[in-house]
Amino acid sequence: MQYDCQTCGACCYGPEDYVTVVSTDRLRMRTQTQARYVEQRGDRAWLKMLHGHCAALRARQGHFSCRMYGERPNVCRVVTEGSRECLDARRRRGVVDG
Repeated sequence: MQYDCQTCGACCYGPEDYVTVVSTDRLRMRTQTQARYVEQRGDRAWLKMLHGHCAALRARQGHFSCRMYGERPNVCRVVTEGSRECLDARRRRGVVDG
């Protein structure tokens, strides 16, 4: 089965504090990226969510892309097409294979 992240975006949907941001992630991120997309409370940080999905997700007419792809956290980097994390996200969102 072939999976295409740019026609899915399922892994970008979840609850508040869904995507943890750690110190090594912040080293990769520009200051502007952190200000726009990272939420910090106490010693915890995560990507901001908007309408149930990551605020960095750009969703337009069935096309999905990440506004901070090159700077995304490690937890996002492990999700690859067809990986266990990908398939779990697709199931949660009800994305049908095919």
